[in-house]
Amino acid sequence: MRKIKEILRMKHVCSLSKREIAQSCNVPRSTIGDYLRRARAAGLDWSEASKLTDTELESRLFPTEHLPSSVHRPPPDCAYIHDELQTHRKVNLTLTQMSAFVGVQTYTIDKTSVESSRRTRGWKGWR
Repeated sequence: MRKIKEILRMKHVCSLSKREIAQSCNVPRSTIGDYLRRARAAGLDWSEASKLTDTELESRLFPTEHLPSSVHRPPPDCAYIHDELQTHRKVNLTLTQMSAFVGVQTYTIDKTSVESSRRTRGWKGWR
């Protein structure tokens, strides 16, 4: 659990240094500085932060940025990737290395990876 309220209270009410707050809360000084910087950027001081719940405070300090759903990425060219892998077979070129070389976005193990894998198997006629 984050100690954001406690850190803000110690800084604004008790006027402690970052080092003293870090020792008291058992949190790295860099984290203290990050929380204080985020609070300053959000325009929060202790009087406002004390009235917020932990969830509200966290959402104000750590806003999430969502990509628009209209972003469409073209699927990779499976035929080209397959040909390049076959061409460089003797140098043990992996699909990840090939993706980096060609400039195709590499996928992590998630839904996109599964879809990409299915697409490749479908292109090759595998099941």
